[in-house]
Amino acid sequence: MSPTDEQRLRRFFARKLVPAAQALHGRDVRFFPLGPDPAESWYEDAPAGEPEFVEIEVEDCERMLREMWERDGTPELAALAADLMTLAREIEFDEEQSADVSPFMYVIY
Repeated sequence: MSPTDEQRLRRFFARKLVPAAQALHGRDVRFFPLGPDPAESWYEDAPAGEPEFVEIEVEDCERMLREMWERDGTPELAALAADLMTLAREIEFDEEQSADVSPFMYVIY
């Protein structure tokens, strides 16, 4: 990642993500329990008649994120969908043009 990309990420974090997190915190929104609850499970069956896995097209990501966050009652995050996708496009890199080993590569000895 280039220094410019890192600066973009830091700006996005400070200017967009932190205020959204503070607003969510102010509304006491919780995404995950803070400890185990033996009465609940995170496992959910796939809705009947719907595939368990779907392929998402890049051009649909923004809309799908916004709709998901609106359904979940987190307008603070829904408002970030466009900026998040813009940032992703700006810092995207072509792995084939990079001389570095991908950080997603697992080396087996």
